[in-house]
Amino acid sequence: MREHWITDPERKEADFYVRDERGLLCLIEPYPSGTYRSLVLPGFWLKVDWLWQEPLPTVLKTLKELGPL
Repeated sequence: MREHWITDPERKEADFYVRDERGLLCLIEPYPSGTYRSLVLPGFWLKVDWLWQEPLPTVLKTLKELGPL
C-alpha cells in the first residue's frame, strides 16, 4: 500500500490518497476533527491545520501532541 499527500499551500488544502488492491488511488478524507491518520505509518497522525499554521508549530510541541508512536 502506498500513501500520497498532495498539499497546496496557496489554497491551504491537502488531499490524501492510498492505493487500493488494484493500484488505483483512493481519496481518504481527514477525520471530522481535522486530523489525518496515516494508513501506512501505524500510529502516525497530524492536524491538517498544522500544515498552514503561521508560525509552524515547533517540533517539540508537535511531538508532545503526537505522543509515543
